[in-house]
Amino acid sequence: MTVLSPGADERVAAPPANLWRDTLHNILRQRVAQAGLFLLGILLFMAVAAPLISTHDPTDTIGIDEGLLAPGAPPELKGPCIRLLGCNADRPEHYLGIDRNGRDVYSRVVYGAQISLYIGFVTVG
Repeated sequence: MTVLSPGADERVAAPPANLWRDTLHNILRQRVAQAGLFLLGILLFMAVAAPLISTHDPTDTIGIDEGLLAPGAPPELKGPCIRLLGCNADRPEHYLGIDRNGRDVYSRVVYGAQISLYIGFVTVG
């Protein structure tokens, strides 16, 4: 396709269409693609910032020392404890609770994002 430049009689070739730009534009117009990119961005942020946003070491057994995993401990002590929502200050803070082995679930999820992304990108690649 040729386009006449204003004020000149010579013909100038139009710039070629950019396939990558057009594809990205078409993808970003779809709401499902936007939601997927948003979730992927959250997962990438969690994986990169895992040492900064995790509250505990994902392999440490926490509840054994505090008596949370004792056979007679009430089940509400094993659940989530968030001080902002009214949890007692004497209990350790666990956003998603602890598992049966006494490990913080939130920290394990955050560090698990690194492994999930690695496996996903290697599989696709």
